[in-house]
Amino acid sequence: MSWPGGEFPGICFQAGFWIAGKDSTGDIRCAAAEYASELLPGKILPDGSPDDPYQSKYKIYTINRGNTSSSDYLNWPVADGAPTDENGHPLLLGDQTHWFVCNDADSSTHQRVFNTDPIGVECQYTIFGVDSIEGLQDIMFIKGLFINKGHTILDSCYIGLWSDPDLGSAWDDYVGCDTSLNLVYCYNGDDDDYDYGSRIPSFGAQLLQGPIVPSIGDTARFIEKVVPDAKNRSLDNFVFYIGASPTYYDPETAREVFNYIKGRMGNGNPIINPQTGEPTTIYFPGDPVSQTGWLDKWPSERRFLMSSGPFTFAPGDSQEVIYALMVGESVDQYSGISSLRKLCQLTQYLYNNRSTDPALPIEVKDITFNTVPGDSFQIDIVTDQQPGYSIDLDRSRLYISEGLDADYNELLLKPSETDKIMLSDVFSVRGAECRYYLKLVNNHGDTLSVPAAAPKVYLIQSNIIDVSCLVVNSEHLRPNTINRTVFKTGSYPVSGDLSIEDYSPLDTLWLEMKINNNNWTVHPLEYFRRNSIYNSYTKIYKTSIFWHHLVSWSSLNYGDSLVYRLAFLDSSAHQNIGYGHRGKIIRTHQANIGRFKPNSDTWITSGWMYSFLGTSGFFADSIPDYQNNINHTLRYTDPIPAADFLKLYLGYHGFQDMAPGDSAFIELSADTV
Repeated sequence: MSWPGGEFPGICFQAGFWIAGKDSTGDIRCAAAEYASELLPGKILPDGSPDDPYQSKYKIYTINRGNTSSSDYLNWPVADGAPTDENGHPLLLGDQTHWFVCNDADSSTHQRVFNTDPIGVECQYTIFGVDSIEGLQDIMFIKGLFINKGHTILDSCYIGLWSDPDLGSAWDDYVGCDTSLNLVYCYNGDDDDYDYGSRIPSFGAQLLQGPIVPSIGDTARFIEKVVPDAKNRSLDNFVFYIGASPTYYDPETAREVFNYIKGRMGNGNPIINPQTGEPTTIYFPGDPVSQTGWLDKWPSERRFLMSSGPFTFAPGDSQEVIYALMVGESVDQYSGISSLRKLCQLTQYLYNNRSTDPALPIEVKDITFNTVPGDSFQIDIVTDQQPGYSIDLDRSRLYISEGLDADYNELLLKPSETDKIMLSDVFSVRGAECRYYLKLVNNHGDTLSVPAAAPKVYLIQSNIIDVSCLVVNSEHLRPNTINRTVFKTGSYPVSGDLSIEDYSPLDTLWLEMKINNNNWTVHPLEYFRRNSIYNSYTKIYKTSIFWHHLVSWSSLNYGDSLVYRLAFLDSSAHQNIGYGHRGKIIRTHQANIGRFKPNSDTWITSGWMYSFLGTSGFFADSIPDYQNNINHTLRYTDPIPAADFLKLYLGYHGFQDMAPGDSAFIELSADTV
């Protein structure tokens, strides 16, 4: 799982459900999805054997809101257990729903993980998310329905969610638990992450509904029904392990799995809270934000297991659990945890008031910055309210700030001609950017902050590009994504490399840029390096190019799209010789400015020189192709006092030119300068 999505840094490397319990002989049986899985696609047949997992119907089905003509919608596998609504149609939860079925009845799959006998459990998973409501886009809901179709009664049974979170860089993570919210989370071990830089999100997993157990006088929820004289178990156990640690090690046997899932150490010893001296089944229940209580203290790679139980799991029994996996946006090491706690309030509200069309008391659908005469701005806020609900404008506010340490100015909101749109007061922005957050209150007293943990977490960004959402991208920005920064002016370094094949030598290179659908503008490249090779057999010139440039703009607002491309002219455009092509630009290389990895370090990017083969350093737009027979040295022309820097990094873009045996390193002079 990655966040913000696509190719960007990961927040969760692996995750899966575990079930473990004891049979009548006292042997442990488990069904676990870890790095390998004890489950195969498909349902369990009436005789208890697994169905053929290679049938084409056993796949992940996906349906989307507003699309009732897709193949998955029309072929929804109701006969295999896929859920339906009251009209018998495929059950759509949120804006997108996935469903699949699997089972552990094949004994061979257990040999590759924890080597127990099968339970005979059929697992039906419903996974869904909401993209149309602000605050819910970074939450994934997982509903697991577990049916015992075997012949064995499991006593002392537990269901848990296992995860290897890997928050950005995997080697500097902490984990913790907020038992009041049934929330387990992973956060960074320091204020700088190799992948995320200083704006490090937190990853959380919240138990919304645990397995059901008998409890006289209580009520429980199970498959959208209320069950009397029963209750849903809460988060009972939370354990972590590191892997290579001799104490906090990965489980390798069924006994170690069972010890972990019931809230003990791998060797079966109880967990002792060092602050109370008492045994516990919960690691690290303290508060990292306030730095109180028992906290994780050894930043490293983490795995965790959160579980609920015990309960009896007999043949024919079913259990349903619901989890929410979420990302808390952050400005530092800890504030993502505050974001997660706010998101837990939203997920709990949705669970308590669940429907096939998720709705919050206050829904923000869109926020738009509009320019008004006088170089000023006005913000349109689009909301959607349930019947009987309305925004209380007297208590709702927009807060605007113009700098990292600047105070927030309070702006009033007012109605527009459209019922669902509110307008802010007109405001001016003197600096290069502004930040904002919203506080909305409705007539029932419900409050919504945008972003979720505002005002404490208002997503500070020291760079001009806001990495909290897609700001600059050639693709269409996803609907209802709320940007928190307005840019009036700015610049951004871009670079690239490409290979061009042409019948004529390359003559000229330049950069072209445009904003939205405006005309392309031409910009001479600040730096490029090229190397051409002529193939006398094919009569083709192959040219490799590396280039960089500082892209600048005078005005850019949320929703704008900025695209750049490298254009070139071959020699035949000037004179028709050889096998040259006629035409001005025979090929363009188009790239997108998207997210980048924020980094709080000071990068020394100017004043460097190349030297090779014993010659003096020089700046050149063309370096001959010496293959790998030269010793390149990159040196800085002015002294760098090493004592002035906490860390020194070497960032080198030419690794594609290196051969086996080559190396790149930083070497300090004898006087550490």
